[in-house]
Amino acid sequence: MSKFISQEMHDRVSGYMLGLLGNTAPEQFLQDEISRYIPDLAGKSETDIVNFFAYQRAVYIDGIIPTVGRPIASLNPMFIDSANELFFGSGKGHEKDVRYTRASVKLNGFRLQMHRGPGITAAFSRQFTPYDPRMFPELTDTFKQLPCMIGDTELIPKLLKHNAALNALQDIRLSGPSSWPKPGTNRLDPEKLAAYLANPIIFDLAGAPHPHLELMLAFHGLFAIAHPKTWGEPRILQMQRMITLSKLPINYRIIDELLAELSAYMTERGLQATVAEKQIVNNPAELDAYVALKRQAGEEGVCVVQSRWNESGHSVLAPHGAKLKEYETVDMAVLGLYLNDTALGPVAENITGALMGLYDTSLKTYVPATRVNLDPDGVQIKTEGQSDRSTTLRLEIARIVHDRQGNVSADEYIHSLHEAYLMVGESMLPYLTKAYPSHAYDHSIADILENIPRGYDLWRLYQVFVKDRELYLAREMKHDTIVRKFIHSKVEFFKTIDVLDEARKKKFKNYFSIAGEVKERSNRLKKPQFLVSLATPLILEVKVFNLKWGTCSYVAGLHSWYPGESYCFSNNFAERVRHDKCHTTDYRTINVIARKHTPPRNKKRDKKT
Repeated sequence: MSKFISQEMHDRVSGYMLGLLGNTAPEQFLQDEISRYIPDLAGKSETDIVNFFAYQRAVYIDGIIPTVGRPIASLNPMFIDSANELFFGSGKGHEKDVRYTRASVKLNGFRLQMHRGPGITAAFSRQFTPYDPRMFPELTDTFKQLPCMIGDTELIPKLLKHNAALNALQDIRLSGPSSWPKPGTNRLDPEKLAAYLANPIIFDLAGAPHPHLELMLAFHGLFAIAHPKTWGEPRILQMQRMITLSKLPINYRIIDELLAELSAYMTERGLQATVAEKQIVNNPAELDAYVALKRQAGEEGVCVVQSRWNESGHSVLAPHGAKLKEYETVDMAVLGLYLNDTALGPVAENITGALMGLYDTSLKTYVPATRVNLDPDGVQIKTEGQSDRSTTLRLEIARIVHDRQGNVSADEYIHSLHEAYLMVGESMLPYLTKAYPSHAYDHSIADILENIPRGYDLWRLYQVFVKDRELYLAREMKHDTIVRKFIHSKVEFFKTIDVLDEARKKKFKNYFSIAGEVKERSNRLKKPQFLVSLATPLILEVKVFNLKWGTCSYVAGLHSWYPGESYCFSNNFAERVRHDKCHTTDYRTINVIARKHTPPRNKKRDKKT
């Protein structure tokens, strides 16, 4: 997600989406994918919002030919730890529930959705941020000769690999907001483009990029492409024979067959483009072997996609694609900056760290997720060149904050763990009591949660109520103490809790018995001295080597199923600003990671409470 939006605005935008998508498996799958764009649509007109969702539905559900030049929502992969988390089919041979499973190398570059049609050469990031193709003169001939298509590609250095490749691309070729067109446009201002193309650090006197900065395209997949028999024909004829490859369920076998033909086509013409290395795997052992081989070669990771057919030969919706990596890259928004000297403000050398946040789709706001150390001499510095990159990152953050900073909205207040705990509890209570006489409440749930007597929680108060139930119900209990007075004033509420079945009462206990513990942890969160506006979120890519639910003071991940616990990001650091991104990482992705890495809940605490 990207921007803070109110509950009212969120419901308005999501209402249009829900109105266009039904309850079939493909529609629910698509709904999960495109809901991350809701905050970015908040300021759009009703027409624009409806058109966005209607177009994604038309492409993915109805199977229309996508429009060249109009970006399509990308399908996000899930992170997995091992091949055993994937299902490769049941039955013998290809007789039942067959899956086509393809692994490919995870390249280190900038994802680019390539659009080529008659008179159209356009490219977009996964968040629809446009690239200006004129920034890549070494690809001009490649762009001209590509067949009509909407391709899923990666923009990568031709010679460099791994982190060196991404650093060169991020720090030099696409360095900063000046490398990206203004919102609402697809081209850089002429003076900015001219200055870029005349930069001697990037280009030689002939206008060619220096060899270590020369770029190429690597195709991962295809959304749509002209029929191969037309690739030598005029583009207007190619457009008449476009093939859509986006309708759910997606058939990756056909996509790979077309990618093989595209690879031969590009090689024959000497284009500065390739197809990412791919490998068909038939079982977990084959996938594990491929992953081990790529790790040994120093590759960042492996991506896996699957297509599935049932025993009748009909396509069935397969799960999300998957990534296998040694670490996760999580996109987070900067909520605030920690400073060495508050009086100096957010100048580069004064910034010691940043509070990073994720947009919580249930709370409809950004919430703190972790703190990153930005000190070039800090304990997070472990690899060669990391200190220099941290210095560069601080300079870039300071410049962006200076350029963007306006008045910080009251809506951009940083919520504490305890505040989020109360918000989740406020939505949880009606769920627990929905089959019971909750209409008997004579006070709001927020009033109940916010005015609990000091030293108590709802579970302890309920136990006090149970001890003298008859006196409270008969209104004969003296309310001569704060606790008795509170219970007396909320007796209808405690009557509702009293009649819950055992399963719901246990959930009530698990969540509401730990209020004191949560508040204590919440107080450990050190608020940053400088808040950063979220009107246009500043997104950093954070490398995370350990993610689980744990005891910490950060809010992100707090939900009723892990009572009082939130995401614990440990052994993480930030190295770069992602100017091509405007979303924080989808909660669904990190939920899966956290669940896998978190051991079963501690039973001792359950007994204690």
